[in-house]
Amino acid sequence: MTDYRHEIDFKSMMERLGDFWDLAEELASMTMTDAPIVLGQLKTSLTQEDLESAHRHAHSLQGLVATVGCTRCEATASRIEKLIAAGDFETSRSLLPELTIQLDQSLQGLKQIIDDSQPAKRDR
Repeated sequence: MTDYRHEIDFKSMMERLGDFWDLAEELASMTMTDAPIVLGQLKTSLTQEDLESAHRHAHSLQGLVATVGCTRCEATASRIEKLIAAGDFETSRSLLPELTIQLDQSLQGLKQIIDDSQPAKRDR
């Protein structure tokens, strides 16, 4: 199995969350559930060239992934958000395959980090 933990800036995530592991785990779980849904909504909005909806979904996705340290995914979502604000749907859509791969790898990295912590939690 490929190791994707490098996709996550774990140190920044923990600093942002005040080193509360339970909160980090909860937010990671929420992100793993919600981010693919928001990405799907973003894809639909871009296909329909719905500026308001696409911008909202790009911003939501950026916030979700930023909170848990998915830095490459955050950067691509931010770029898409700016392109949408400028009305550039074509370039925004062209970045979706890259964003999809980054999100998939980031979510796998989050899962690997969470799974790695499970034995430590049992030892408490």
